[in-house]
Amino acid sequence: MDDVTSPSPTDPRDPAAHARLDALEARVAEGVITRSVTVVDAEGHARIHLDAHRGHAAVALLDADGHERVRLTAEGGHGHVVVRARAPGAGTDPTWVDLFALDAEDGDDRPSAGVELVDRGTSAAGLVLSEGRPPCLWTEPLL
Repeated sequence: MDDVTSPSPTDPRDPAAHARLDALEARVAEGVITRSVTVVDAEGHARIHLDAHRGHAAVALLDADGHERVRLTAEGGHGHVVVRARAPGAGTDPTWVDLFALDAEDGDDRPSAGVELVDRGTSAAGLVLSEGRPPCLWTEPLL
C-alpha cells in the first residue's frame, strides 16, 4: 500500500521537486539566451526574428512575405541598422542602406559612424565620420 503522507514527485513541499524546477528554469534560461526566436503575426507570418549568441545580437523585422526589411545588429563593438529594398522578381536585395557605428579598436583611437549605400551588392556611396577628423564622403561610379 502506498504511503499517502510522502510527497509526490511534483508536490511543492518536496525539496527534490524544487531542485528539478530550478534545473529546468536554468535550462530554459540558457535556451532563451543562446537560441533564436521568431515572432509571428495573427496570420502566421514571421514578423520579427531575434538571434542572440556568443556576443552577437540581431533583430530582423520582416515583411508579411518573410522578406527581411530591417536588421539591427550588435556585435563586438559594432552596431548596424540595415534597411533593404528589392525589385519585383529579384532573387537578391539589390539596394540597401547600412547605418553603422564602430568602437575604437586596438591601434585605432577613434570611434566612427557612417552611412553606406549599396547598389546590386556593391558599395555605391558613403559618409563616414571618425572622432576628431573631418567627415569622409565617397561615391563609386555605377556600371
